Amino acid sequence: MRAFIGITLTKQIQQKVSRIQAKIRKIGADVKYVERENLHICLRFLGDIDKNQLGAVKRALERGLEGEKELELKITAVGAFPNNNHIRVLWVGVEKGLEKFVEKINKELQEEGFEMPPGKFRGHITLGRVKTAKNKEKLQEMFKTRPCEGNMKVHVKEIGIFSSTLTKAGPFYKQEFVVNL
Repeated sequence: MRAFIGITLTKQIQQKVSRIQAKIRKIGADVKYVERENLHICLRFLGDIDKNQLGAVKRALERGLEGEKELELKITAVGAFPNNNHIRVLWVGVEKGLEKFVEKINKELQEEGFEMPPGKFRGHITLGRVKTAKNKEKLQEMFKTRPCEGNMKVHVKEIGIFSSTLTKAGPFYKQEFVVNL
């Protein structure tokens, strides 16, 4: 099964992020947007794992978050992966604060036999995936205007392990386990 570790967003934050998506839609770029109910902050994509490995992931997550308190994150600017010139994925960033969680979780996952992920972690909420270069210049201009709504804060009280089933209608996420902070 495909799996990831992530933070579920409240309906209120999902609605605010959807408004950002609506602003971007007006640009007319060729983007496959993430459905509102699927918006989340991904801390670690695990890829295809055996269902039997879920217990190891849960143990690693529990050890990695032991003693941690609730966290408040601020949603920041809109950006793109891999960068603003070569746009594949549109996202809204999450202000620094998750790195220590992710580092501890990755260390514990490594103890359970998972490989360390490549590259540096960058907290974000994926808005959509760009399919073609249509209106790329308008997207690049939008990055400068930073269409984020003010005072968007995410209160993190729990972190979950999710399975992801790909369907023709889009991905379906199911929370398999949750660890409270």
